Amino acid sequence: MIKRDIGDFAKILRISVVHQPDVVFSRKEKSKKKFSNSSGNHLIHKFMPIVSLLLAILITASVGLFLYTGINHLNGSTPGSVTISDNPTIGSINVNKIMEVYFWFFIITALLPLSFFVIWKVFSEWQKNREQIKYLLKDGKDPKDPMLVTVIAPAYNEEKSIGKCLESILNQDYKGEMEVIAVNDGSSDRTAEIISKYPVKLLDLKVNGGKANALNKAIEIAKGDILIFTDSDSYMSPDAVSSLVKCLNENKEAQMVAGNVFIQDNHGKKGLIKYFQMIEYRIEQEITRYLQSLSNSILVCPGPLTAVRRGVCDVVRFSNETIVEDADFTIRVLKNSMKIIQEPKAIVYTNAPETVRGWYKQRKRWWYGNLQLWRLHKKWAVRNPWMVFNYSGYITGICSIILMISVPYFILQYDNIPLVLMSGMQYIAFSILLYLILIGPFFTTDKRLLLMLVPYVLIYATIKVVVISSLFLCYLTGRGVRVKFGSKTFVAR
Repeated sequence: MIKRDIGDFAKILRISVVHQPDVVFSRKEKSKKKFSNSSGNHLIHKFMPIVSLLLAILITASVGLFLYTGINHLNGSTPGSVTISDNPTIGSINVNKIMEVYFWFFIITALLPLSFFVIWKVFSEWQKNREQIKYLLKDGKDPKDPMLVTVIAPAYNEEKSIGKCLESILNQDYKGEMEVIAVNDGSSDRTAEIISKYPVKLLDLKVNGGKANALNKAIEIAKGDILIFTDSDSYMSPDAVSSLVKCLNENKEAQMVAGNVFIQDNHGKKGLIKYFQMIEYRIEQEITRYLQSLSNSILVCPGPLTAVRRGVCDVVRFSNETIVEDADFTIRVLKNSMKIIQEPKAIVYTNAPETVRGWYKQRKRWWYGNLQLWRLHKKWAVRNPWMVFNYSGYITGICSIILMISVPYFILQYDNIPLVLMSGMQYIAFSILLYLILIGPFFTTDKRLLLMLVPYVLIYATIKVVVISSLFLCYLTGRGVRVKFGSKTFVAR
């Protein structure tokens, strides 16, 4: 690979590499031993989520009983205090019973899923490490099979970021042939002019047709055996392409791979909203998407970094039927019984909204788009546990809003309101402590984010519930939401 300086970017000349046979790395001999133990490993992976769920139920029930009996007992033992069990009523309704229902609703909807996911994650990591040690290749080398890769980057009015995006693509350490297609999707700024200065193929669309259309047009002219999609406001790590290709080579049955997306850290001043998003991205990818990968059910291969085999795009294309084309494409791949996995080593950095208004616009499209996916693929979705779990989040969000609005009224029915408030504070404090115990270990390498976990739970989680609930109401009533997508503004229903 020869690099020559041209202005402020590198022009890279790539040399074709002949495909190497697998036997060079003793892949066949090793695979025989691996498959001889495959049935045992399959059973372990099959029952791991079941065992994790049972342990999570046990932990949730234990913590719930401890909080319910322990704190009430503590408050009831306070000298001169009036216990919470004064039994106020509203008509014939016992307020204590209502508060008990609210308490267990919170424990079950918040603690049970979290503990289940964390336990499953810990067990799977432990099993994965055992398998890697046991089946490490004898010569210590990784199998390689260089092939032509096409990287596609659609752009609309991205003159500020497209240059850096293309530079990150051109400076990849991948040793095989790489074709880069940058699509100018009818931009009204200097996007096309900037792209033309780089040694890439420019697909210049004169009319803005949307991201799905831009990707489909690029797929039609792409020559690669593997297609990699990225966003023009995102920047790949130097080994992103090679990591994705290696992952597909090592997992011949996989047809699609999701990379890991992190928020670009410019080491400048960051507001709370950006810190909250950094935490959210970490939790989403290291826990949720990781577990979806284990169950072969990744629901969203992210737009900033996804790789597919060429054959996938011969069957599935991007669609404008929803406002989340990447998630829709992923689900269509799943519906065609194709395996999708995650490659944590393939990393891309993206820009995140730095204002509440920008964040709301983005999440409005994402979260309402998920509801569109549920409606569009409902027959398939009701049979997919992860889709059901996601949809149930909208329902529990509505219930949580009702809870937040009505709890103050029920608290006013008690004689000793300060004691009731003190008990509530104790519940919240213990819940946050438990959250930190479960989630904290994933942030030990980043002390800044670890310190932000408490405001994340108290502030950001509450804002999310409010926004998700409002979007769900717009969906149920058929009102829809107004979104801006490219040059178009329309009401999505």
